[in-house]
Amino acid sequence: MSRLVLEEVHKTYGRGRNAVEAVRGVSLTVEPGTTLGLIGESGSGKSTLGRICLGAEPIDRGRLLAGGEDFARFGRERLAEFRRKTSIVLQEPELALNPRRTLGQSVTEPLEVHFPRLAPAERRERAEHAMELAHLDPGLWDRYPRELSGGQQQRAGIARAVVTEPEFVVLDEPTASLDLSVRGRILDTMRELQDRLGLSYLLITHDMATVSALAERVVVLYKGVAVETGEWRRVRRDPEHEYTRTLLSAVLTVRRHGRG
Repeated sequence: MSRLVLEEVHKTYGRGRNAVEAVRGVSLTVEPGTTLGLIGESGSGKSTLGRICLGAEPIDRGRLLAGGEDFARFGRERLAEFRRKTSIVLQEPELALNPRRTLGQSVTEPLEVHFPRLAPAERRERAEHAMELAHLDPGLWDRYPRELSGGQQQRAGIARAVVTEPEFVVLDEPTASLDLSVRGRILDTMRELQDRLGLSYLLITHDMATVSALAERVVVLYKGVAVETGEWRRVRRDPEHEYTRTLLSAVLTVRRHGRG
């Protein structure tokens, strides 16, 4: 897909007195194989921008560019290709897993959508490979989500996200619902997948330790406005905006552990 770009994007929900400006003139760029952190408190517009980057939320004004092409001008085939090359890891892993379907069925589902002509045996082979990439035992294939730990559920969500071999993945608070003891191991897996598969990440989070673990550059959002942008090392060391300084004061240490 090459780089993904938002140019002066605006998004408002509702009309008249009930209108809420969720995003106001935000521009950002996710370079191939890198992680851009999108940070801010709840209600800052992070998740809206994540959906916009996936083409799942229409834009009022501005542009979404993928590989230099305007998303608004995509035809059916180009749109289908874009959908195959983008994915998401959700904050609540159980939301990505149908409680009535086995783990194997849930991981296979994206292949059924994007590659309907694949033979069942090949779908299973690809799904098991995705599980192995996510450090999830393929022997859990016939288990249901309720039979898995929170960490295993999130790894299942990661396997679903990478099974179609995407290029761009939105990580929407990927460790927020997990115990501290599990977070570091999940972050290790995300870094490993990026190195191995060349993935580009848009990391949505309010946790500065997670940003430190994954992101090279950041955009700081406050009430739908990008108040600070730059290299994470610089922003962490010398924040320019008062809101960024407030966020940095709430840093949580994520310790690295072995896999689990």
